[in-house]
Amino acid sequence: MPGYSRLIIFIISFLITVNIYPKENQKLSESILDTNGLLLSENPPGTFSHRGLLVARDRLQSGLSLGVFPIETDVVGGTMHTVQYSQDQNRLLFCPDLDKIPNYPMEAQACQGVLKLINDKIAVPYSKNTYDQVVKDLENKLFEALLDVIPFAAYAVDIKTYEVVYANKMMMESMYAPREKNCWKKVFGQEEVCSWCTIPELNQRIAVYQSEKLVSTFFDEVTDQWLQSYDELVKWPDGRTVKYSIAVDITDQKEIQANMIKTHTKLAMQSKKLKEANEKLKDMATKDFLTGANNRGNFFELGEIG
Repeated sequence: MPGYSRLIIFIISFLITVNIYPKENQKLSESILDTNGLLLSENPPGTFSHRGLLVARDRLQSGLSLGVFPIETDVVGGTMHTVQYSQDQNRLLFCPDLDKIPNYPMEAQACQGVLKLINDKIAVPYSKNTYDQVVKDLENKLFEALLDVIPFAAYAVDIKTYEVVYANKMMMESMYAPREKNCWKKVFGQEEVCSWCTIPELNQRIAVYQSEKLVSTFFDEVTDQWLQSYDELVKWPDGRTVKYSIAVDITDQKEIQANMIKTHTKLAMQSKKLKEANEKLKDMATKDFLTGANNRGNFFELGEIG
C-alpha cells in the first residue's frame, strides 16, 4: 500500500489467499504480502469467520499497538470494540479533531462515535498542527513499554520533587500507597525521605566523579525484603532529570549468606570445643588425676623433649 513501509493485518484464519474474507479484500491481501507485509491469525487453518472471531481479533490489533486511531465510527460498532480493548490495555487513543476539518458533516452517523470519544475525554483530538505532539506521546509510550518488560521492579523519581513519574507493572503490583505522589510514601510506605535514599549521593557523584550510576543494598522493613537497587540519573522524555531505579529482591541470597555465616560460626565453635577436649584428654593422659603430677607416660615425652 502506498505510504506504508510495512503493513501487518490480522485475519480470522489462514485458508488460502483466494478465501480472504471479505472477498473484496483479496487483492489487498496479495498487495500486502507482495510489499513485505504480514498476515497474522491466532486461529488454526480452516476456521471460518463469524462475528465473535472478528471481535476477538480486535484485542490483538490494539494489543500490538502503542496507540489506536479511530478515524470514523458510530457510537456502536466494530471499531468501538477495538477502542474498549485499547482502554483495557492502557493504550493511547487519538481521534481526528473534526472541528479543524473544513465543511466536515458533523451530523453524519459515521462520526458520532469519534465525537463522543473526544467529548467524553476518552480520546485525544489531533490535527495536522499537533502531529509532533502525537509522535512524542507515542515515543514516550514506547519507552515505557520497553521498561515494562524488565523482569524486576523499576521506577523513576523526579530528583527535585521526589515525585514518582513512572513505575513499571511489577513495581505497581508491590507499591505501598499507589495514590501518593512522593516516592518514600508511594513506594516504601515511609513517613519521610528514606534513610537509604541515593539521590543526594548520585548528585554528589556527578559533581565529583562524573558518574551517574550507583548500586546499593538496603532492607525494606515494610515488605521485609532485602533489595539491591541499581540507580542512575537519566533525562526523562519530558526533559526532567530523574533517578531511574531497578530494585532486585535479594532476600533469598541474603538468607543463604546468613545461613553460611551461621554454619561457619558453628563449625568454628565446635572446632574450638574439640581443641579444648583434646587438650584435656592429653592432660589426663600425662598427669595423675589426683595429684597433678606427671605419670610414667609423660616421663618418656619429657625425656625426648629434654
